[in-house]
Amino acid sequence: MQFEIVTDSSSNLKEEMIEEFGLHILPLTFMVDGEDEVYQSYLKGKHTDLKDFYTMMREGKVFKTSLPNLAESEKLIRGLLEEGRDVLYIGFSSGLSGTYVATELLIKDLAKEFPERKVFAVDTLAASGGEGLLVWHAVQRAQAGESIEQVRDWLEENK
Repeated sequence: MQFEIVTDSSSNLKEEMIEEFGLHILPLTFMVDGEDEVYQSYLKGKHTDLKDFYTMMREGKVFKTSLPNLAESEKLIRGLLEEGRDVLYIGFSSGLSGTYVATELLIKDLAKEFPERKVFAVDTLAASGGEGLLVWHAVQRAQAGESIEQVRDWLEENK
């Protein structure tokens, strides 16, 4: 691919697909029953086992979700831009979370710092399977040789 695709863990993609397509994932975070520990919903190279998560839910534990860590998101995207890569962020619905809006603001700031790079964000207006399907289509189009602008425009027209 001529550019990098970044999405968030709300797309619920399998590790095998993430690796095969070379995707970059921004993990959403959550806390359990007011604990101070913050858990990430995705860790690169680590199989996500949701059995414990659902067991805790059945036990009545209260979960508080949050955006991806913005400092870590900036580090990832900045690193790609510093390597001379263009970036397309395909994000969790702005109607369901603040993830897209926060990441879009970060991307706009980075775009000013790297005017020679192309950096775009697309609000999928979806989550889970819908978001993941749009990411899959973006990868297929990128692998077929479409430009970052063509892929972005297709996503905007078809979301």
